Amino acid sequence: MKARGCPALVAVLATVLLGACSTDRLYGTVRSYQMLTCYRLPDLQQRDHCLHDAVISYDQYQREAQQLKPAVP
Repeated sequence: MKARGCPALVAVLATVLLGACSTDRLYGTVRSYQMLTCYRLPDLQQRDHCLHDAVISYDQYQREAQQLKPAVP
């Protein structure tokens, strides 16, 4: 059986290991891969939900992550 996601996973891992890009570019790469995965979903509602999550910008992600962090006393 052939693994479909291996080339993309290797590309992401190589990017991380080489340190050739910033955190926001890595985030974008991962989101692009997520979008490709979303398009493979046969159910339209699942695909729409997946794509909705995949298009969150890095800035928006950072803001939401900050809101979830507990306040340091």
